[in-house]
Amino acid sequence: MRKYSGKRYFEVMRQHGAKEYKLGDHFDRSWFDYSVSIISEDEVIKKEQEELFIKDINLIELANYLEGKDKPLYFHPLHLNVQTDWVDNYLFKKDQETTKQEKTILRKALKLTKRICEVPTVSQVRNHFDEKLIQYSENGNSKALQRIIHGITQLYDLQMKYGTTGAFDLMLNFKDILQKALFASINSNNYSCFEILVRFFFIRSHVAFAQGDTKVFEDLIDVHTYIYLKAIPLKGSSAFRDILTLALDGSGYYDRYFDLLSPKEQKDSTDANTIRLALLTYTNYSSLLFYMIHHRDASGIKNAIKLLDKQFGVFYDYQIKERIRELLEQQNDENYREIKILKKRYRDSKLIQTYRRHTMFGLKAWVFHLVRNNNLSSTEALGIIREMTMRYTDMEDGLEDIFFFRAAPALTGYFGWLGWTFRTNEDEETAFSNPMEWLTFGFMAEQIIQYYLPFTTDELDYEELHGISFLKQDLLGAKQFFIEHFDDWKDLLKVVDLKDLEDKAQKVIDFFGWLAMNQEIDELKRIANSKMDKSIITEQTEKAKIAWNKKAQIFRLFKEIGISETSDTGLPFIGLTKHFYKDYKRFFIKKGQHLDFLPSIASQVGQDTNDTFFRVADKSTVLKGNNILSILVEGVINLVDEGVNTDCIMIEQYNWYMDNELSKHEDFRPYSGDISTSRPRIVGWFKEAPVYAFSSNSLVNRVIIADFKRAFKMTYAALSENFVDSLDITIQEINKEKAKTKVKRRIPNEQNQDVIEKKTLELQNGVELTLRVGVEFSVTDEKAYVIGMIN
Repeated sequence: MRKYSGKRYFEVMRQHGAKEYKLGDHFDRSWFDYSVSIISEDEVIKKEQEELFIKDINLIELANYLEGKDKPLYFHPLHLNVQTDWVDNYLFKKDQETTKQEKTILRKALKLTKRICEVPTVSQVRNHFDEKLIQYSENGNSKALQRIIHGITQLYDLQMKYGTTGAFDLMLNFKDILQKALFASINSNNYSCFEILVRFFFIRSHVAFAQGDTKVFEDLIDVHTYIYLKAIPLKGSSAFRDILTLALDGSGYYDRYFDLLSPKEQKDSTDANTIRLALLTYTNYSSLLFYMIHHRDASGIKNAIKLLDKQFGVFYDYQIKERIRELLEQQNDENYREIKILKKRYRDSKLIQTYRRHTMFGLKAWVFHLVRNNNLSSTEALGIIREMTMRYTDMEDGLEDIFFFRAAPALTGYFGWLGWTFRTNEDEETAFSNPMEWLTFGFMAEQIIQYYLPFTTDELDYEELHGISFLKQDLLGAKQFFIEHFDDWKDLLKVVDLKDLEDKAQKVIDFFGWLAMNQEIDELKRIANSKMDKSIITEQTEKAKIAWNKKAQIFRLFKEIGISETSDTGLPFIGLTKHFYKDYKRFFIKKGQHLDFLPSIASQVGQDTNDTFFRVADKSTVLKGNNILSILVEGVINLVDEGVNTDCIMIEQYNWYMDNELSKHEDFRPYSGDISTSRPRIVGWFKEAPVYAFSSNSLVNRVIIADFKRAFKMTYAALSENFVDSLDITIQEINKEKAKTKVKRRIPNEQNQDVIEKKTLELQNGVELTLRVGVEFSVTDEKAYVIGMIN
């Protein structure tokens, strides 16, 4: 407490220009009038006994005193619960005497006591006053309640001026206490207390808003709705009549917030704090409107809508809009990044108007949703939406809204829509209404009433327009619903007859069909005009080589124990040569895309390399046996009789896993390392000949026993000294001229330029992939190996 109180005292003094007095200041040259005296120890003890403890310091009184004083002023440090003899001279000007009147003011600003005080903690003080606030509201002690409210007001003003210190925050969780006090005053029919609390809340929330205190404002703002809901049952009460006008006009006080949000001039950005305040304001205003509809408060809804409609204005930087259009007209791909940045700035500049529009649209869509679910009659709905007019800043606003409403933010808490419910009967409430469904349904209804969709797509950002086909299906469903319930909806939708409804609804459907087509073309153009990233190509090429090397085990076996030679010409290729992959260019433009296909293809080429060898080798003497062991015993003996030294045994890995006889034989020595990391994959030795396991359909149920160097030869195209680079990989994009030539050759009689353009762009969105290895396997001595077949 001493540390905290001293810090607050110091802050107030320094805030008003006073300086802490130190010993060095006493010896300033301008100060000659000083003296030194010697007193006895008894006198010191007596003086200390006479000194009083500081119980409290009136910082507001001191602040007011300092406002009108010439500077500089000096102060002595003061702390609560500390003895002091500075009772009327702790604040002074060093070149003049403190007057009698000034000493009186300084003395009154201190509360002194002869004994040290037991100072309660901040939380204890807060709990005490919270309890009193509720108690006085309940028993109708309006004067005592007013005193507490006045104290809270002064403390909050100080907190706003000087900030919080330590963990103390006056307004922390104050909303809960305020709501309990309001509830207590209503239950006890204490009109005067209810009025004090309501007026206090309105003033404090407005001050918090005006000061930009988002933390307090966020905590208090929904009390507007709480007061409204508590006031609804009191309609007709004579005791509460005067204050009910204020409480039931829940929208009226929002006028002050809206006024503070309205910018005095156009600007291209709004600070984050103001945006936060705006979102809080419109979110809670939207909630208030929801409850007004819930309680069928016709007059409240009418006033609230009028206030909302009044907020429309052109508050954005039009120069940004013009700059975006200039860049779009240039049709220069290099402008893409700048356009994206400018679009974000432009949207930020009109965010407050966006919140206003979303409030109006959300309310209107909810009304349509209630009518659809027979919770509101068409007549009641007409009475509500008659005054509601959707106003847009740009032609693209409505379109951008519907895609925003169907995206994650709107479905996870935006504007509180996720929690909106309605009664299905007198006693039951539905638990959930999917915002995406009723907002989409409301969008279709609104477009039939007032078609407002852009004429061109030049200024749209197609990357943000997700799920057009799904949206189109939902709109078709809404159209069908309106047709089937035409009589119930014709007045709401302002249509003359069924044909008028069908034509207007189809116009909306056709627009999104056209939009989907343009989105596809726009995406094709974007990718066609983008350059492939060389770093991505390099990275994926290396991954492909690793995958091929891992799979092409026979290639590795030849390099380690076989005979191989290189050749530059005349070799067959295994793999792909200039194979066209449609839509695959996108994978080489932006990092993070799905690129598993390239290593997968390389792995398959490695597998094909193994299979090719085993097909070539399938020409020797065939032995038969019940298992691998019986074939090996007979095969090795046969080769020894022919004078052949066995240095390689090849089996299929599935057969190896299923046959346990070989691993148990005394002439077999298993490999002790990790088989999965062995390239080629060795499983052990039989009579000192290495046994290799391969994954190949051409080797299933077969065993090859060979003098590998005598029996086989490999000729390959070496692209570098590193044999891993024997895999030739080339990824080539298709330029516009080449694409045009191919399209003309494929559809020579096509006259529709849109079709030709699309086909050309589709080719430009693909890549030509060469991924191959030049290799030829041959048998050099058929007698140097035998093949066994497992029965």
